[in-house]
Parts: sequence; structure tokens; C-alpha cells
Amino acid sequence: MKNTWHLFEFQDQDWVPSSLRYTLFETLECCNVILPYYQWVSKNILLRAVQEKFEQIVELGAGTAPITQRLAQDRRTNDMQLIACDLKPAIELYEDLERQYPDKVKAITTPVDFSQPHLWESSTLLVLSATFHHIAPQERLKVLRVLTQSAAGIMIFEPLRKTPISLLLATLTIIPAVLLPMLLLTKRGQLRRFFWCWLFPIAPLMFVWDSIVSTIRQWDQRQWRRAIEGEIKTREPLLKTSLNAQLVSW
Repeated sequence: MKNTWHLFEFQDQDWVPSSLRYTLFETLECCNVILPYYQWVSKNILLRAVQEKFEQIVELGAGTAPITQRLAQDRRTNDMQLIACDLKPAIELYEDLERQYPDKVKAITTPVDFSQPHLWESSTLLVLSATFHHIAPQERLKVLRVLTQSAAGIMIFEPLRKTPISLLLATLTIIPAVLLPMLLLTKRGQLRRFFWCWLFPIAPLMFVWDSIVSTIRQWDQRQWRRAIEGEIKTREPLLKTSLNAQLVSW
């Protein structure tokens, strides 16, 4: 499969201070709530998990685990194990989730690299949200093979598509990015957000850049189908889109 240009994103850079990185994550969550992307993701995950009777749902590259949080609130996951993990786990947040939902959520506080082989339980659904586009194009087929061999079901979600509409939405993220301190006024971390969004306002600019790059990095449906059916040679994938988001499932 032909490689494409892979621009950098600030969220991928190790030199970005943790307080600034977390502010970028919060901005992403606000945008995905406004769209509403998380609601769409949770609905599709639950639909498949219930229909196919999965016993475990793993959020890979979970970041602040927004999907696990929403799934844990739904009674349809009462008989399922929910796992949040990441290469750079938000340990305190994951442990809080585990304490809040002790019979549902399991926190993995050690790094989990989903690009490397990991044999999950037999009835496991792996979920990736807003993370696959971070993988360099030349590595994507290898990662897809690893995922396919690791679990019974795979669902990959992206909040953006490679379309003019998504590119427009990416530029408009400057609005919630600038308003973040007001949108999360009652949430802990006000001083951090005031600093990075208003006093030294680089977070909004960085987030808009990342959003535009994320749009450019996306695969279209033709590329996804060619990768999964032609290269991975697994069953026909489900390809689903909303106005701005996309789902690939197999």
C-alpha cells in the first residue's frame, strides 16, 4: 500500500509538558462531546458487544479513557469486563475508574503498546478511538495484523475523515480550545487551563494544528477496505461513517 506524508502532531511529542498534554486531551474530549462523537462510539460498541456476546472490552490507546467511562455507566456492560490501557497510562484516572466501578473496570497501569503482540482473552473486543491515525503509514498494516491476531473483534473509530467537512471542523476547533477554561470552569485544573489557553495561549494553536494533521492522516474507505480485505485477508469489514467520523470494524 502506498505510503503518504506523515506530519507530526504535538500530542505525539515526548517533550510536550504533561500539563500541556493533558490540556490538549481535555480539549479533544470537549470537541468530541460537542459533536457528539463519544455517544456515537459508545452506541456502536454496545450494539456489537451485546449482539456478539463479548465478555471483555479493551480500550487501547485510551488516553483519559473517555470510552471506558461511558461504557461503565451503561447497565448493558454489567456482565462485561472493561479495561483501559495506554502506552502512557493516566494511572490516577484509571485507578479512580476502577474504584468507582470495581465490578466492571480493570485498570492496567503499566504501558501497553497495541502495536506489539498481546494475546487477550478469547471473548475480547478491542476498541481504538482517535488513535490509529497516529501510526505512521508504513507501520499500519503490521499493526492491523497484530490486532487481528490478538482478539476476536476489532473496532477502530476516528472522529475525523479525510474530507473538506472534517478539515473545516478541524479549523473550527479553535473556538472550544480557546473557551476551554470556561467550559471546564468547575473541574479541577483551572489554573493549568488558564495558563495554557489564555495566559500563554499555545494550547489552542497546537490543538488546531493537531486536528488538521489528524484529518490529513486519515485513510478513506477505499484504503481501509484494501488493507483489511486485500492485505490482512480477514472477513469483510463493516465501514460506517457519520458526517465527520468513521468506524472500521471486523
